[in-house]
Amino acid sequence: MSAIRTIRQEPKFDEQLDGLGITCKRLDAILEGVGFALARAPESFERVPGTLLSILKTAVHPGAPSLRVFFTYNEYEVHLLMIEFCEDDVRPFLQFEE
Repeated sequence: MSAIRTIRQEPKFDEQLDGLGITCKRLDAILEGVGFALARAPESFERVPGTLLSILKTAVHPGAPSLRVFFTYNEYEVHLLMIEFCEDDVRPFLQFEE
């Protein structure tokens, strides 16, 4: 098992997160879960072909839509670069228990 990495939200990620217009307690829990998963095993998520980016897709929950998070990582850090709504039918990488 690799070391736990530090999660860094880049300015563009924060701007896009604010721009989503979502205000719900569930979003905070989802982002906490995203950070937890990425800090421990970012290498387990799919790479965007032809780039250094990786991608994580969250599951849909009542009051919280599916989100797609683009990130990069190294041995010590994960950089959250972009976030957007995910409206495709791709199977989610990350499931949260109610």
